[in-house]
Amino acid sequence: MLTAMISTVVVSAMWVIGIAVFYYTISGKDPAFAVKMVVPPQANVGDSIKVEMEVTNPSDSLLELDSIDIEETLSKGFELQRIEPAPEQTILDEGDPALIWTNSLAPGESFSALIGLKAVNAGIWTGDLSFWDENSQGYVSSLVTLRVKPESATMRGVFGSQPAKEAVEPD
Repeated sequence: MLTAMISTVVVSAMWVIGIAVFYYTISGKDPAFAVKMVVPPQANVGDSIKVEMEVTNPSDSLLELDSIDIEETLSKGFELQRIEPAPEQTILDEGDPALIWTNSLAPGESFSALIGLKAVNAGIWTGDLSFWDENSQGYVSSLVTLRVKPESATMRGVFGSQPAKEAVEPD
């Protein structure tokens, strides 16, 4: 019984993968955006950080960068401070902030953006940034994980909040 169930799952998965490969092979679709991101691995509450992004068109045809969506779970740890270049519009799409641009990227062309954030809540914040191509209604996601340490991430928590005393030399 268990073997039959496992076989059914494996065969089903192979069919799905085979259909996807066949579709992308005969559809002639160009690859989606290539995304490069620079994100600090951690910050303290109150720190300003920047997320640098470069979106490149690796295909042989024009791609339209329509928006960059920020997953809501990521945005809960941060306050948006600035976006460069400024988007044409910023909207909430099912709770997720979406930065709207109208950028046509020719083959090999890139678009760079910077998002300035202020860390407001301690924790480990993980979420996707999704880069949408208007023409194909397809997107590329890049997972971002940022650790935000409490503002008072010092030895104070171990030894109390008393100021350090001067060292005393023995007599």
